Amino acid sequence: MNVIEILDKNDHELGSEYESGNTRWIVTDAETPFSLNDNLYLKAIGDVYVEDFNNGILTQSEYVGKAHSYCMDATTNNRLIFDNGIDYTFEKEDSFDIYVESGGWYCSGNCKLIWNDSPTSGYAVRIKGRFDYDSEYASRVNTSNFEPFSGFTIGEYNAQREGIGLQIGYADSLTSTSNGVVTSKFKLSRINIFDFDDVIAFYPGVWACELEHVHTMGGSWTTPTNSADTDFGENIKISHCFIADNHSRLVDSTYGTVSLNSGEWLFEGGSFDNMKVVIGGDACVKMNNPHFENPTSTSMNKRFLEVTGSHAYCVLNSPQIVIRDTYIFSNLFYCVSGDWSADNDGDGYKDRFPFSGGLVMNAPCYQSRAKYRPDMASRVAETLGTSFDSDDTLALIGGSGRIYCNSGAYVNSLFSSNKPIPLSQSLSGGSISNSNFEDDTVGDAANYWVEDTSGSYVSGRAVVSDDYAWAGTNSLKTTVDYNGGQTWNSTHTYQDIQCSRGQLVQGIAKCKWLTELLNDTTGSVTGKILISLKFLDAEKNTISTAWSKTFSVNTEASEETYSFSYDNTDYEVDCEGWKHCELLGSAPDGTAYARVSLVSYSTSNSASKKIHTYWDSVLINVI
Repeated sequence: MNVIEILDKNDHELGSEYESGNTRWIVTDAETPFSLNDNLYLKAIGDVYVEDFNNGILTQSEYVGKAHSYCMDATTNNRLIFDNGIDYTFEKEDSFDIYVESGGWYCSGNCKLIWNDSPTSGYAVRIKGRFDYDSEYASRVNTSNFEPFSGFTIGEYNAQREGIGLQIGYADSLTSTSNGVVTSKFKLSRINIFDFDDVIAFYPGVWACELEHVHTMGGSWTTPTNSADTDFGENIKISHCFIADNHSRLVDSTYGTVSLNSGEWLFEGGSFDNMKVVIGGDACVKMNNPHFENPTSTSMNKRFLEVTGSHAYCVLNSPQIVIRDTYIFSNLFYCVSGDWSADNDGDGYKDRFPFSGGLVMNAPCYQSRAKYRPDMASRVAETLGTSFDSDDTLALIGGSGRIYCNSGAYVNSLFSSNKPIPLSQSLSGGSISNSNFEDDTVGDAANYWVEDTSGSYVSGRAVVSDDYAWAGTNSLKTTVDYNGGQTWNSTHTYQDIQCSRGQLVQGIAKCKWLTELLNDTTGSVTGKILISLKFLDAEKNTISTAWSKTFSVNTEASEETYSFSYDNTDYEVDCEGWKHCELLGSAPDGTAYARVSLVSYSTSNSASKKIHTYWDSVLINVI
């Protein structure tokens, strides 16, 4: 006898018991959603099995809806059990509210919930609390089910639907708790959500919860826009979740992102594959051992994670960052800089406090790839007629926000490939200052850079120029010529960075040169251009020295091109003479400082033969 047949009987007696498949029932005079004859009611004992409502006549929408209505009623507290391996197909009019205070939905394996069309309510499944903010505090705190939804797949891969696959919480909007409910102290586990525009949407009133093995593919994660007005985000834990494939959303044709705009988030493990994480607003995000990758992707514009919020903060502990050996012209990570005077949206308020926000990346592991070239973004973009998420610096992290690395980095194949990829131009305590000369006065010496005057080195020859620039408008110009003696005339413009034994120094820079003949002088102008790296002890005595590639000056001007392939076509980009310098070294015993010097020297035989060298985008990291 199925449940429908039991309900159709009209001779029930108080205390009678029934079994409908796996569900046990008793006739009671206490009110339940299932009324019988003579003011009696049918009450489930223990778990309710949804297939016990299948009488072969009702559609899946109808009998699942009937079972769901019983288990979600405030007078019941029964868990609704779905059989493993059954696919349930619903119409666009169907959607389900599952209360965290109810028995919830459960499948021991995996049960598929498929929608024929986009749900008209705007969501497929919604997890929410039963109590609003006017309810007594004890009701809001003490009655949650630990695990109200477990063992389901919502949607189908490559069958995109508008709306939300899994909505967590409820309020009128993402910006306030108006008509909101408290949704807290619960865990969602073993769930897949495929190809809704928003695979997961958190709403105000959600806090103290965990998602474990919740895997999403195809759409966005959305969250409330701020914590203060939404009672959102206290202690949300995301454990071992696979988040992938940013498909184009039907509603606006944009690609899906994981947008964390507020709240306290702790990610344990998990993967982000072909999916960008955007940390905005005042969100505080900590990730332990996350994995970032774009598997099989040949896209040249990738972004794994960016910190964009005015007070947002992110800590990545031991991230595994997979850089594919394909052409990539975007910075994989990004952190916006603080600016206390900015009012970018015109609302009369300063957008960012200068000491807020930042990105901490501890012990990252990533590959040294020759085709990772975000420094070429603007020039490649101009060639292809597109754009890239890059600030034209060859760094793992773009932007000039506050970047910290409190432990070393492991860069696979670094010493065999000799392709350094620094972390950031603004790495706190581990990067040089004034790497792009943009804040200097043209014609003056560069701030923080020192001209070495010892030996044959000459001073007064290094000034900021706006003649040429790799990125921005300024560069550092040095001039050398013959000094009339037996030694070469050279300029060494340097900075010292604190460094200790075993630390890794990675650096890149751009340089170009022009030659000049004065006083009707003829003949070739010759010289050398390079970056030197000296490891110094505490008294600044040299322990050892490393060098970048040495460029020989024997032409009137430097020449350089960059080649890449796209869509089965080979391209060559004119770099306007800018050479790419790479620097790599490991600090020996006794090291207290690393000295990075921009070096140019003349090997010509006349003071009328001059070499003008321009330096830009000098990015050096000690990690």
